[in-house]
Amino acid sequence: MSENQEVIIWVDSDPNVAKSSFLQKEGFKVLFYNETAEAIKFLSKSASNCLRTKCIITSMMERGGRKERGLLNGIQMIQKISQLFKENQISVAPLLAIVTLTADREICNENGIEICVYGDRKHLQDTVLERLKISSDRTFRRLWDEDKSITCKSLRVKAKKVLEYLNLNPNLLNNFADHCFCFQCEKTRIYYRGEPCERYAVPLGWYRYGIAIRPEFESLRSSIEGWHVAYHGTKHQLIGSILQHKRIVFPGDKLQDGSRLPVRLGQCWKDKVSPKGDSVIYLSPTIYYSSLPIYAPPFKVDSVMYQVVLQVRIHPKCYKKFPETVGLKNRLDPDFTNDEIEWVTADRSGVVPFGLLIKPFR
Repeated sequence: MSENQEVIIWVDSDPNVAKSSFLQKEGFKVLFYNETAEAIKFLSKSASNCLRTKCIITSMMERGGRKERGLLNGIQMIQKISQLFKENQISVAPLLAIVTLTADREICNENGIEICVYGDRKHLQDTVLERLKISSDRTFRRLWDEDKSITCKSLRVKAKKVLEYLNLNPNLLNNFADHCFCFQCEKTRIYYRGEPCERYAVPLGWYRYGIAIRPEFESLRSSIEGWHVAYHGTKHQLIGSILQHKRIVFPGDKLQDGSRLPVRLGQCWKDKVSPKGDSVIYLSPTIYYSSLPIYAPPFKVDSVMYQVVLQVRIHPKCYKKFPETVGLKNRLDPDFTNDEIEWVTADRSGVVPFGLLIKPFR
């Protein structure tokens, strides 16, 4: 099975459920599981598996003494999967469907299950196919809820814990650029910056620590204000090297520990951006894209999961826009199409990181 092939997951305790399915004949790859734990295991393997799952079908999964054995039923599995998507910072959700004789429709709706069919597998599949065919270019239901409840004070406290965990040299920070982007402090999502103007999405739910910029740009701050704003997702282990060198590290660069940053993700679009074959980096005007786990892997501090992303200024003439390359099938950000959210550059001097963004999530 191709790593980018879209799949439908069908969970049912009936070992013969596959025999009643005709979804395969419509061109879909269907993965059948008789245990909720098996479906969760597949989705837990990688963010890619989550992103390419187009639909999840389940029964109530309560037969055969499952409850007595402490196994998850269908609704509980959906709740677990919802949490898994949140932990992986995946904002789009698959179509959710249930075939049941006992489930409460209201409870199903509360858990985002859009299709609820009572005991008729054929009708269920007909309904799923109809929805998939007419909705192939959009999110099938609302985005997984963002945690808007975190207070400004709590966000600051949690961000400070990460800063202490990273153990950064204070001289590499610039507290004049610190800013809280919690939902109480920020009400506007889209801003325009640069010459010519280019829009970017405000990183709602994140806290920014200002970072020192390179000496050669200190006297050119007014010029940099005319550059565009973008985001660069990275591993938290690389933050020390980035702040020390005051530049984004490129594949092949020497890191703080003496090792070299390996080439990842195949260097997509390199031939169109770097005729000389130099390494390239990836940025985006939306933090939804830059914070995907493939770019910004989550990490744990004191039992709380976090991500870090860098906010940068980028020279308007040093990058090119391309479509996403992670296999998204639904629109990731409501304010940007998937064809414009990957910015690529080979220009080391054209990107100036100025903010370290930190976000906790449940």
